Amino acid sequence: MHGRGAAAEKLLETICHRLRVGLYIEAQINHVKAFGQGHN
Repeated sequence: MHGRGAAAEKLLETICHRLRVGLYIEAQINHVKAFGQGHN
């Protein structure tokens, strides 16, 4: 039971990290797009 809880915690950590990285990349792309449009 304890091992299963630790695995679930690790999975949540991984999901949160991927979401954070995904949001960061999306923000960078949006910033670059806005920058490109502003200098067209």
